[in-house]
Amino acid sequence: MTSIALNGASINQSIATSHISTERYIQTGTECTSWDDDGYCTNREPVYNWVGGYSTNATINGTIKAKQSNVFIQGKNPALLGDNTIESDSYNLSSNERYASGQHSSATGKISSGNSKNVYIGGVLIATNDSTIQTHASTNTTIKDGFSSNVHIGG
Repeated sequence: MTSIALNGASINQSIATSHISTERYIQTGTECTSWDDDGYCTNREPVYNWVGGYSTNATINGTIKAKQSNVFIQGKNPALLGDNTIESDSYNLSSNERYASGQHSSATGKISSGNSKNVYIGGVLIATNDSTIQTHASTNTTIKDGFSSNVHIGG
């Protein structure tokens, strides 16, 4: 049976490749630290700096924010095609890496496919357990949980 997704349903985690821009603390050259009597360098030490141009993957989590306000199933609004998801990113960095940009604490994705049974509310396809979510990072995932337990589509 196909279950209807409800407001507040969670989405399955999605991995956005290279979504977070980072900087790495790396050796960028050397500098002379001692000289002989003739002015020639006798010892060189490495120089380290933060350098950009690196990235890491982000794990995206989120929940559905249903817009429908006239229909309730188990006290919640059903999710429909085009409804938004509220998403956040998380990531891990190595010890010589720091965040530069790209993290979102309240980004918006959307339900990008409805149900395969062609069931509508107000002319819009109802989202179900087989619906697709397009995240704010343009990855695709599905709805994890938050389905109706007593209203189903099909047999």
